[in-house]
Amino acid sequence: MGPSLVTASKAPSPLPARTLSKLQAIESYGKLPLRFEANKGQTDRQVNFVARGRGYTLFLAENEAVFALRSAEVESVESVGSVPGKEQSSHLRAELSERTKRTQPTKQAVLRMRLEGANRSPMAHGVAPLPGVVNYFIGNDPKKWRTHIPTYEKVEYKNIYPGIDVVYYGNQGKLEYDFVVSPGADPNQIKLAFEGAENPRLADNGDVTLTVSGADLYLKKPLVYQQDEKGRKQLVAGNYILLATDSPRAGDPLHSPEQRVPFTPGPSRRPSAAARPTPS
Repeated sequence: MGPSLVTASKAPSPLPARTLSKLQAIESYGKLPLRFEANKGQTDRQVNFVARGRGYTLFLAENEAVFALRSAEVESVESVGSVPGKEQSSHLRAELSERTKRTQPTKQAVLRMRLEGANRSPMAHGVAPLPGVVNYFIGNDPKKWRTHIPTYEKVEYKNIYPGIDVVYYGNQGKLEYDFVVSPGADPNQIKLAFEGAENPRLADNGDVTLTVSGADLYLKKPLVYQQDEKGRKQLVAGNYILLATDSPRAGDPLHSPEQRVPFTPGPSRRPSAAARPTPS
């Protein structure tokens, strides 16, 4: 779909073909799937996977996700989704979105979403390999080149908390992530701390807002549900709790009605200071 033009008293001149092509390319770029590159030496060794969305770069490490936000042009960086459990699972969707009234690019900001108290050495692996590979030919020394780097549709960290996995994936270039809680596991272990953010606020509707480099970011109220072996989903009430600390943090309290089935607590679309998902 091409760009729309504002009606004027006189018919506007058609945009040059180059301009149209550029606008269409930008629109298509925003719809490209998020690809998670395995780290084969193209970035810091503490990073497991790298993904690039429109206006941001994501670095996944063992117990944190780091967002390098390149400019205020980015309309949203979201995270939401669902991950099936082994038999039955409840899903708490997390959507990370950036909204700003600014139209001018800003300097790069860094936002760290740290999983507090998480396993320092979880098992990380790519899920659903994507076609194609990534190559880095930087400089003239072939020894420093990185080639045939595989990419994946999802990244899973097993046992990020005891009995809890986290899965990161994308939807039309936007990040989504889920926590999957096994039967008997305590979802209240999940605590998200955001570094690089300030002024966390909890709204009446359950959303959390914080400020990053002058732009507001939103962590929507957790969306939690259980899914049985037939794929039927049952919503479970959930909410965030802001935790009193020196840095922005929030908790997401989840009280599973039946701990005999797996379910998933996690933030719902958009980031906050700190969060812990919880069905109530």
